[in-house]
Amino acid sequence: MKWPIVEESINFSVRNTKIEYMNRTTDLMFDLNKCTSCYQCVKACPKNALFKPEIPKGKKVPRKERVPFFPDPLKCVFCGVCLTLCPFDAISMKLDGHILNRNNLPLRTGNKIPEIEKVKMKKVILVNPEFKNEFWDKIMDRIQVK
Repeated sequence: MKWPIVEESINFSVRNTKIEYMNRTTDLMFDLNKCTSCYQCVKACPKNALFKPEIPKGKKVPRKERVPFFPDPLKCVFCGVCLTLCPFDAISMKLDGHILNRNNLPLRTGNKIPEIEKVKMKKVILVNPEFKNEFWDKIMDRIQVK
């Protein structure tokens, strides 16, 4: 067996990308009913692992084809920035079967991303508006329109 093993599936309204490594398993899931294809997660991804699908203007495509995707799932470092900045709570993650949320992500507990009160399109409201971190500032620059 060759590691890692990448499995992509759509079950009901959830598209799941599961990656099995020798010592851990990660799942990144998009809820197709919640995702509005705003692509804020694509803009925020620090590793450029998520991509917006190429859809010709005016062409109608099913929702599952408009949702961001991983052309190379191994580029994802499972940082959780996409989950953190999704304004519609359409992204969920599991690490070794345990559900991660905005507050228990390693970057959150490591104080690289702040505690968040609310996420909107192109705007994030922090519990502590004075939070400063170079990593966080770069991520926010990516999603905000200047």
